[in-house]
Amino acid sequence: MRFNSYLNVLVALFAYIFIGGAYLMVAFGIIRLVLWAWEQSWVAVVILFLAVILGPVMKCQAEYRADKTALLLGYGPSLVDSFREWQSSGFDDHGGRRGIRAVYLASHPPLDTRICRIEKRLFSRS
Repeated sequence: MRFNSYLNVLVALFAYIFIGGAYLMVAFGIIRLVLWAWEQSWVAVVILFLAVILGPVMKCQAEYRADKTALLLGYGPSLVDSFREWQSSGFDDHGGRRGIRAVYLASHPPLDTRICRIEKRLFSRS
């Protein structure tokens, strides 16, 4: 019975070492790939890094452009009504969190900001 428990501990230890080694190999591989890419073309690495950083910002700008297009097509008041209904139902992505990280990682801009922008354009047109 005692031999069986030592064997279990030994197998678990080797499994953890193997899995840890696999993770380290993947991490070193990624680091080597980034360093190789940097040596080949550092401009491409910088552009890729900026694309990853600016992706969510550009997505929010695309949402604002879509709202503007809907407003120009005459759907502004119904869009505001829909957004208010979503807010009252609790479907706002930010859910009360207004930190920079929450705003950056959200899939859509805050609904109150979208409503304000649409209403501002609606009232400036009339």
